[in-house]
Amino acid sequence: MAFSLRSRSHRYTLYWNGGEELYDSEADPFEHRNLLAEGASGNLRALADSYQASMNDAIPSVAAQAGA
Repeated sequence: MAFSLRSRSHRYTLYWNGGEELYDSEADPFEHRNLLAEGASGNLRALADSYQASMNDAIPSVAAQAGA
């Protein structure tokens, strides 16, 4: 199971096993380059964390399912 959140510029996906994906929808519309697979830090990590927090607020079971 996975949950995704899309903004105008990015798509973030959180999987039940804790895996994550973050794609830049403008620069990579076909989602070939997972920005988090490249050891994201700084702004990208903060963006992913904010998306995950939004998911946790909207769907409380997300954190439990992702093992957070």
